Amino acid sequence: MFSDDLFYLKDFLFKSIEPLINNIDLFSRR
Repeated sequence: MFSDDLFYLKDFLFKSIEPLINNIDLFSRR
């Protein structure tokens, strides 16, 4: 159960961090 929560937390973090990384990438290209 704990590892399951951890998995979902990781998945959630990844989905919220990926757009941030894309935004930073866009800003650094200018």
